[in-house]
Amino acid sequence: MAPRKGEKAVTTLKNCTVAIAGHLGDEWSSESVERWCSYNGATYSNIVDADVTHLLATPKQFKDRVSAVKAALQYKKTHIVTKDWFEDCLTKKRHLKETPYSLKEDEKKANAKKRREEKAQKAMEKAVDFVNTTTNHIYRDSTYFSYEVLLTRQGEEHVERYVLYLFESNAKPHLYHFAAKFYKKPRDSHPGIYRPSQTAKRFSREFAEFKEFFRQKTGLHWDDRIAKAGTVLEGKFQYQPPTGGKPVGIIANPSPQDKTIPTLDTSTGPDLPAEPQSNKKPQVQPTEVIDLTASPKRKLLIEDIIQQTGKEKRQRLDNGDASSLTRDHKRLKNTVTKDTPLNGPGAARNIPIVIEDDHERKPKTKGELKKEEADNLEKLVSAELELRQKEIRPFVDAIFNPEKDEGGIQGVILD
Repeated sequence: MAPRKGEKAVTTLKNCTVAIAGHLGDEWSSESVERWCSYNGATYSNIVDADVTHLLATPKQFKDRVSAVKAALQYKKTHIVTKDWFEDCLTKKRHLKETPYSLKEDEKKANAKKRREEKAQKAMEKAVDFVNTTTNHIYRDSTYFSYEVLLTRQGEEHVERYVLYLFESNAKPHLYHFAAKFYKKPRDSHPGIYRPSQTAKRFSREFAEFKEFFRQKTGLHWDDRIAKAGTVLEGKFQYQPPTGGKPVGIIANPSPQDKTIPTLDTSTGPDLPAEPQSNKKPQVQPTEVIDLTASPKRKLLIEDIIQQTGKEKRQRLDNGDASSLTRDHKRLKNTVTKDTPLNGPGAARNIPIVIEDDHERKPKTKGELKKEEADNLEKLVSAELELRQKEIRPFVDAIFNPEKDEGGIQGVILD
């Protein structure tokens, strides 16, 4: 129905062609939908073809795939939405997005949820014999080497394979799990499973299991896998390291049996003269003493200190001065040299040097400074009083003892 004369045309659903998949409700007949479309600038269609932009359907009609839904599914640009989209557009008087009302999107979300649930169920069933790959991932070390190691061996008919895995948990703190699969032939859908630990453990435990299994199957230690790459032992599997600049993993120290101590071969070449052995003790070179509080000009030699203090000790022993000896003993005890170790058995006496001079004094506290200031003030006042007494003493004597007035001070006072 066209708008009345004088009324402004509504273009809420302009350029939209609407169709229905069937009965949508008591008030949603085809005539009602056609009338609403004409009021809001849309076009109504009785058939579903390439021109239809929106098909109104119920979830049951979409699930049952009625004929109108099947036809709309053939066209990608045709939106299959619920009647709520059409009603909300008319209520709010604007063209709303179709995604929240799309039955296609609802079906995609439902299928994705179903796939996740099936995957989780398979992972749980798989975890009974292997490792739950949903909650764990392949471990990678600091070089980004993936701990999914392939071992191969040529069998009687097929190439046999072992795949070693070291898994790391997604959650923190990380736990680890070692497991292995054995494929007796290519495309073996039921490989053998080896998993020594029923539950995840710390890295050191599971990595030790990983390395031990590698040693049993290849005859090589894990840390020798690069140095002895290509080595094939009888009845053992072979490991081929990654090539083309790919990470090969961390290489630790070689196995203990591979460590050899180099020896000097004296069978060839000139004979070297043997060093003469002597019972003399090695002479100790003078070592410079570090004075942490003094300037470089005041650095001394430890031997000079020993000689000087030793001579003074002998003199003081003769004089019986025990306090000086105690001071010298502390002075020597606090001696630190550049070569003295900072830790270990010989570092028990590693304390900073402080060579005290006679003129150096200990810093005074605030209380001591205040007391000293008060004493100085008292001395100053006493000295001032004493000076004034000396100045007025002659005048007092001249007044009260005229006989002793030798300088004529009385006459001056009387004038």
